[in-house]
Amino acid sequence: MCTEMGGVNYRLGIGMNVEPNVSNSEDFVEEIRKVINIYKQSPIIEGFCYTQLTDTETEICGLLTWNREPKASVEELNAIFSPDK
Repeated sequence: MCTEMGGVNYRLGIGMNVEPNVSNSEDFVEEIRKVINIYKQSPIIEGFCYTQLTDTETEICGLLTWNREPKASVEELNAIFSPDK
């Protein structure tokens, strides 16, 4: 079990100099999908906890901004994190 993971750096409309780093919501969704699929497809990881729900003062890798605004479609994010059927 991976008990702490997550993070694609994205401040709405602003790319940063930290990897992985994106500058729009479409790329944000694609990078989140890549990160999550690695865990879902692992033969040794049974589960994970994405710990970056919101941005903080010093981290911009949350699924939501500091003001709790989704950085991408909630439906798209839900589909990425939902168990594969």
